[in-house]
Amino acid sequence: MNGYVEAGYLAVALGLGGYAVWIAALTTRVRRRERELSVTRQRRG
Repeated sequence: MNGYVEAGYLAVALGLGGYAVWIAALTTRVRRRERELSVTRQRRG
């Protein structure tokens, strides 16, 4: 039973790690898009 618990903790840790990486990539992509939009707005104005 101990092995199963350790495997479960490992799976949860890996899942949370992948989720954090995915969120970080998503936020950086959104920020980059916002920066590009602001730059194009400044050029128009």
